[in-house]
Amino acid sequence: MAVLPSHQKQGIGSKLIEKGNEIALSKGFKKIFVLGETEYYCRFGFKIAKNHNYFSSFDPEGNHFMVLGDQLKKESEKASVYYCKEFNV
Repeated sequence: MAVLPSHQKQGIGSKLIEKGNEIALSKGFKKIFVLGETEYYCRFGFKIAKNHNYFSSFDPEGNHFMVLGDQLKKESEKASVYYCKEFNV
C-alpha cells in the first residue's frame, strides 16, 4: 500500500487499509500479513508475526512482518509465509 507524498497525511492510507482488511475478512481470509512500519500498522490491529510463529524471508529478523487475524498459530507450531514469484526479484 502506498500513497503519493503529495496526498499523504489526509487519511487516504488509513482508509485503504481499513477497506482492504474489511474486504479480505469478508471474503473468508483468516489472516492478513503486511511488511511495514510497526508503529503505523499496529494502529489497525496488526501484531508482530514472529511473536505468533509466522516468519517471512523478506524480514528475517521479524521486526516489520506483521499479522492480523483471529486464529494465530499455537506456540508449538511455526509457519513461513511466501510471497508470489513477482516479489522475488
